[in-house]
Amino acid sequence: MIGEQEENQNLSNIIQHPSVVLIIGGRGKGKSALGHNLIEMFHKQKLSVYMLILPQLRKKLKELLPKWINLIESIDEAPENCLILCDEAALKYHAHKWQKKETQIMENIISISRHRKQTIIFITHITRKFSITLLDLDVLICKKPGFFHTLIERGGFKKLVEEAEKEFKKLLPTEDIMKYNYVFSEKYTGIIQTGLCSYWSEDLSEAFAGLSLEEEDKDKLFVKTSPKEEYLKDKAIIAHRIANRLGVVATKDPDETIKCFSDAKKDSKNIYEELEPLIEIGKKYCHEENPDCVNCDMNEDCEWFESQL
Repeated sequence: MIGEQEENQNLSNIIQHPSVVLIIGGRGKGKSALGHNLIEMFHKQKLSVYMLILPQLRKKLKELLPKWINLIESIDEAPENCLILCDEAALKYHAHKWQKKETQIMENIISISRHRKQTIIFITHITRKFSITLLDLDVLICKKPGFFHTLIERGGFKKLVEEAEKEFKKLLPTEDIMKYNYVFSEKYTGIIQTGLCSYWSEDLSEAFAGLSLEEEDKDKLFVKTSPKEEYLKDKAIIAHRIANRLGVVATKDPDETIKCFSDAKKDSKNIYEELEPLIEIGKKYCHEENPDCVNCDMNEDCEWFESQL
């Protein structure tokens, strides 16, 4: 598929307004940059653009973004016949603020958007952390998956990510991976190249990188008083527990687990960042005692859970 992109195939032909679009992929692979490329594309088509934001970033984003992007703190503020860019971190924040489950929030947004002729672009790292199904989508765009992406993805999404990963592996090491996107849609499935929007900057890139942390996790990170080594040790313990229960590894201790993952990745750099989605699930469900297996997103793939049935 690489190098065989159909002539005249681009995202403006594939994404028809109104639509529900989901962008997924590894950390730092250009998901937010692609999201802004898309909203600029729709802006040029004379569609009003709105962006759901975290309140504390309003001032900073107003300085970095063009005036035609309307910043909103609630989906309800967006009018009919518009485009809304919705980052995972912002949605989680507002779900918490509204004291509703993310599933309820997602169902409401998608249902209302179709009636109001809104195109919504969602951005998330993995779908296990996002209450959305393939049936909800018109277009799925996959940036290059992270090293452990296929391990953590769920159901039908996992198969699609594996398909995309095979195509990304065909790229030469010298290729600029950020410009490649694997698109799944009724009109076209395959690789499409995109550039950066006219207003993209390093400062904007860093602003959106900060959104990957949930608010409660930010608070824990910044007020934590224990040394960094102790903090990483806690993460290693969680990764060791959930990875062994899933049957992904068979290791004796956390150090061996981290080494096993680092060896598989052939690079220990950013190993905890790559494992973060797995660690987050472990913190939430895979407790040392009384794990919440019934509600865990990964119980279908868990050898330990099956052994307890």
